[in-house]
Amino acid sequence: MARRVILHCGLHKTGTSALQLFLGVTADPLRESGLLVPRTGRLDPTYGGHHNVAWELTRDRRYDRARGGLAALVEEISAFAGDAVVSSEDFETCLGTPMVLAPLLRHPTLRGHDFVVVIYVRDQISYAERVFIENQWQSMGEECRHVVEEIVAHGELLAREWRFQFDYARLLANTAALAPARVVFRGYRSLPKGSIVPDLLGVVFPGMAIPFDPSAGHRTNERAPLRNALHMFHAARLSRKLSEREAVAVALLVAPVRTAPVVLSPGLRRALASRFAAGNEAFRRATGLPPGDLDLAAQLGPPPPDACFMDRLFSFETQIAIAALSEMVPADMSLATLDSSRLPRPAQAIIQGVNAAWQVERPVG
Repeated sequence: MARRVILHCGLHKTGTSALQLFLGVTADPLRESGLLVPRTGRLDPTYGGHHNVAWELTRDRRYDRARGGLAALVEEISAFAGDAVVSSEDFETCLGTPMVLAPLLRHPTLRGHDFVVVIYVRDQISYAERVFIENQWQSMGEECRHVVEEIVAHGELLAREWRFQFDYARLLANTAALAPARVVFRGYRSLPKGSIVPDLLGVVFPGMAIPFDPSAGHRTNERAPLRNALHMFHAARLSRKLSEREAVAVALLVAPVRTAPVVLSPGLRRALASRFAAGNEAFRRATGLPPGDLDLAAQLGPPPPDACFMDRLFSFETQIAIAALSEMVPADMSLATLDSSRLPRPAQAIIQGVNAAWQVERPVG
């Protein structure tokens, strides 16, 4: 029986951090069970994510030759007698142009291995929300509304070297070029116990009893606090670190709504549903995903009454409000001593006005 290489390609925000933590902390028992988690390309020994290999293939500026790349990975896999699993959500970029994976999938040294490409997908509304927030830590700084409009227009999001895939019908067609590799699509919403870990192990070890706890090392990435995300958004807009007064202004703006749900506005949710619903159904039928797994219509109901809309929060208008408010912050006020009652009335009016605007939808179009 041919040895296999399980290539986990994300997508982003589908439990990849939990999976890679599991792969890292259980690498030894996995190896004893016949599954190699290569050391090559991993940024941290605790995590089993092979991001550096993905970065080499996608010509990502973060690639670090010292962490090992494709040549060392192939050598490590070929020297192991069993299967191997290679995981990085940054392989998602390759899926826009699948032949970028050819140097790995068709490497002559691995000619005797069977490749299984595993891809997890989630509905495009929640995916757009999570990707946008995550990208604030990469100093993107684009207005949320413009990001969603690009996704709707092009079926993907381009950010530096990265390509986030949103058009799953096109993704299915693209991955046909990966043959003879077997491509397996899985739905994020229908993961057993809400965890990617036992699901992927079911792909690797179908029908086998796993001799260790697949929940070990499980971790769920929670959405970052709104204050942190808005701080990073504003810093990216200005292309510099925020001053203490600016950081205080961000915190003051967010404080009244810090527990409110933060979601895309109904108009943008409808735009995403209109763009992708038909393709999702065709994709679901072709891949055997459960009914409702990519259901966008289910997310088109009225938003929570206290919701703040991401496209109003992460906007040029908020940038201007932060700048104006920061000029009114008392010199002795810090993040540790926030007190909106000490602000002059014009500053309090800015906060009230911005908070109210965040909860009112701006017409689409």
